[in-house]
Amino acid sequence: MPAYQHLLVALDLSPESDAILQQAVAFAALYEARISLIHVVEQARISGPYLNLDFSSLEQQIKIDSERRMSQLAASSGIAREDCIIELGVASQLIREYAESLGADLILLGSHGRHGVGLLLGSTANAVLHGASCDVLAVRIHTPTLGT
Repeated sequence: MPAYQHLLVALDLSPESDAILQQAVAFAALYEARISLIHVVEQARISGPYLNLDFSSLEQQIKIDSERRMSQLAASSGIAREDCIIELGVASQLIREYAESLGADLILLGSHGRHGVGLLLGSTANAVLHGASCDVLAVRIHTPTLGT
């Protein structure tokens, strides 16, 4: 296994993000690697011949809330605020672009581990995996199911 120097950790800022970040911190400690965090607020647009909705004010509020949550996660893990990225756009594309521009040699992200070959990774994780120029590590997110 290569010695990683810079991990880009993609977080969706759900409650499971704490566990993913803990895994990333432990993994980075093995290599004395730097960690950068990224969260992408997906842009929402609905338009058609009779409908054109703009969600920009909602997106900005989500971005503000995301910055607050990201700051909490970063502080609890000893990650500097300047190593945190919040962007609006297409998550898979921006994660790959930031990995490239930061010189990250490993992208770490969560996966729900759904059943079936086509559902092994979520769509974002799958798109990152197949388009990244560096290694990608998917951390399985354990979510409770009904009856367990």
